[in-house]
Amino acid sequence: MRLADDGRIREIALIGRPVSALLAVMGRIGPAMHRRGLMSRAAAVASGGVRPIAGIMGLIERFALPTMPPRQLDGPGTAAG
Repeated sequence: MRLADDGRIREIALIGRPVSALLAVMGRIGPAMHRRGLMSRAAAVASGGVRPIAGIMGLIERFALPTMPPRQLDGPGTAAG
């Protein structure tokens, strides 16, 4: 978190897993911050725009990834030999 000269929050960096959860947080935080006068409308719209992506990623993580077989490596530290 970085603060502005007046002590208010200027920037927040988020690190999270899984990706769908991080995107869901991003999708909700922007509009909520805009309602409180902490973020511009354009930034809030951009933040809210990731919500469909979060839903898609959640479906992929829940249903597609568990069905994929483990990847076999041909040699140490390589993907194809």
